[in-house]
This record gives sequence, C-alpha cells and structure tokens, in this order.
Amino acid sequence: MDSLPISIWVRWAWLKFTTYLRKLAEATLARGMMEVYQSYVPSDASANGMHAWHAASNAYLAGELGLLGAPFIFLGGIYHETPFDWGSFRAEQSGVPDPATGRRVGGQGSINHFLDSMTDMVSNVFGLVAGYLNPGASSVAFAAKWGNYIPGPGEPDPAFGGGGGQYKGQPWDAWGQYPK
Repeated sequence: MDSLPISIWVRWAWLKFTTYLRKLAEATLARGMMEVYQSYVPSDASANGMHAWHAASNAYLAGELGLLGAPFIFLGGIYHETPFDWGSFRAEQSGVPDPATGRRVGGQGSINHFLDSMTDMVSNVFGLVAGYLNPGASSVAFAAKWGNYIPGPGEPDPAFGGGGGQYKGQPWDAWGQYPK
C-alpha cells in the first residue's frame, strides 16, 4: 500500500519529464527549420514550387532525427501533399481568399497541383538522401542549392513564399521560371 503513492508520483514525474523533452525537441526543431529557411533557401525558390525548401528541410530533419526518423519524415511529406493537410492542400489547389473580393486567387489548378505534389515528394526524397549521406549543415546547403533545380510549377501563394508563376487557366503558364 505504501508503494502506491510512490508509483503514482514516479508516473507523474515521468510524464512531466517526457512532456518537457517533447516540447523542447519541438521548439528546437522549429527553430532549426526557421534557420534552414532563412539561411539556406534561395530567394527565387518559389519559382519552382519551393523545392529548395522541401529538399533542405528534409536534409535537416534527416540529420536531426537520424535513420529511425526516416519513415516519419517521409510519411509527413506524403501527409502534407494530401487532403489530410487541408489548409495547405486547399491553398495549393484553389488559392487563398483575396481580402478585397473574398474570391480565391493564386491556386495551381488540378494538373499543376498534382505535378507540384509529385515533384515536392521527389525533392523530399532528394533531401533525405543528402541528409543521410552527409549529415550536417553542408548537406542542408547542398540540398537547398540542387533542390532548387528540381522542376515544378511556381508557388503562387504568398503565405508559402509566393511570387511563383500564377496559374491563368493553362498548366504551362506556371512553368519555366528556373533559378538564374
């Protein structure tokens, strides 16, 4: 009977400790992802659907989470490209509301959205491979530089880098703006 309160206290302490570690890891990863974006992703990354960001962020996560994190990183990328991540999916498919009119503008349309999702996943895998072959900042820089050359429709949404080709009804309108 005396061990019950100690057992409850140990469980409570363990839960608090693991919750603290989880929050610390989340904050550390979030800071790292912001640093990747600010330090490594080129200013023209939106021209190719932010493929430099996809590659660099996956290289960073590979270095931070190791091989055991690979399935989770890969599945997270797939999740992001499906309707399960509805906010991102809807913004890429049909755009974002224009504050003046309320109409959705800047979407990629179905064909470009599909092509962009597929090339995003290619960029993710490229970044993972770079991150596992040479963990560290050099792999993140490498992935950002070469990931920027993976073709894809431009990112029209200003919330995600914007400035890429605007979809105007024809899928090819948003292609062809590659890094200089």
